[in-house]
Amino acid sequence: MLSNRETSFSETYEYALRFALLQQNIAREVYKAGRETYKEKFHTTDTPLSAMFLANLCAVLERGGSLPATPNAHPLEPSQVAGRCYGNLARALRLQKSTDTVTIETLIRLYVDYVLYDFQTNGLAPSLQAKARLIKCIDEFLLVTLPLARGNTDLMNRFGSYKLILLHLEQDQYVEFVGEIFEVAPKEHQENIRILRPSCTRQAAIVELQALQAHLARGETTFKPEAFESAQDFQRWITMEKEKIGQLLNGLQSIPCTSASQPGRVDLIPPDARKHFQNLLLLILPEDQWKKKFGEMGSVFLNICGHHWRIPAFFRQVAQFKAANIKWEMGELSYELLSKAIMELETVSDDAIYPDVQEFLSICDSLENLLVERFGEALRSLDRNPQEEFGWIKVIVNSIKDNQILMSYREGSGPFVQQIEGCIQV
Repeated sequence: MLSNRETSFSETYEYALRFALLQQNIAREVYKAGRETYKEKFHTTDTPLSAMFLANLCAVLERGGSLPATPNAHPLEPSQVAGRCYGNLARALRLQKSTDTVTIETLIRLYVDYVLYDFQTNGLAPSLQAKARLIKCIDEFLLVTLPLARGNTDLMNRFGSYKLILLHLEQDQYVEFVGEIFEVAPKEHQENIRILRPSCTRQAAIVELQALQAHLARGETTFKPEAFESAQDFQRWITMEKEKIGQLLNGLQSIPCTSASQPGRVDLIPPDARKHFQNLLLLILPEDQWKKKFGEMGSVFLNICGHHWRIPAFFRQVAQFKAANIKWEMGELSYELLSKAIMELETVSDDAIYPDVQEFLSICDSLENLLVERFGEALRSLDRNPQEEFGWIKVIVNSIKDNQILMSYREGSGPFVQQIEGCIQV
């Protein structure tokens, strides 16, 4: 599969797609179980909403739906879009001569029209990102309307069915998202989906996690004892792994479903999950979620993927720092964002393990060498506005010199600092 692409990223694509399909299949199981629960009430209906319900809804919408005031929020933040559309929807309902024909379906369709018009007005073109924000805007609207339906079983069931549909749509979008970030041709991506979907089930995930539990019990681990500073540190990591696997199993086993399919054996968690997580970061590093094509959705996908792949929070920060270095070296990231990346890594979190700390030290050593090269180039190339470049190097030098993790794990501030400090006034 994808033999014409670079091997490492081809593997990452397949693992990311398997995970997205797992999420999609789980959402479908929840959807089917919900349909069983709602039975005949799970369908669209022509029953009009009551005049009292609509009057109460208009009053809530005119107050902004109880959304918090966030004056500095981006105008395309879903809560901001929803807030603007609430007022438009309330005015439209007030102006209607008769509300006898207003159903839940017509209400949501009207609201969606306002949201799409708002997207267009604010320059958001039709895209996967727009679909994701539309889903969130609808969810915001349901959060406003659900409390008004309390006490009315029919309305609660009908709104509940929409919540299930949204869950389904939210997970569907990640399958499409994976194809976009790896730039796979649509026809090829659909064929890969067809091949992989049947095996990426909840039951397959449960079987895989149970197998991982058995591996841990036999001492078959990703890291060996010699990779840690002490036997106690190694045992602490084993305990954390057991807890994470147990939490994932409990979560999967608690999901309602209508049938228990017979699972095949499939790797849903990569053997080298850290490498593949790093590859994902290189594709969707969230510099600015409003300007970068995949920033907002990418951040969510990284979080849920990292959770299921058991990527510790500390390593996620290390991986983001490494991705920032690579992007900076390629000229795709500014000194300012590089500086921010290292400043976010000041202390070792509770789930940090020694191999990950060593990875951080290695990245810093590499960064130091690169900065020395850039500093020398800036001295020789005065047309590159060296004062600005020197200023950022000074900031990064101080960040490295004062970094608590580096101070704890290596002696002194390294030859890099002496080289730079001799040239600029730190």
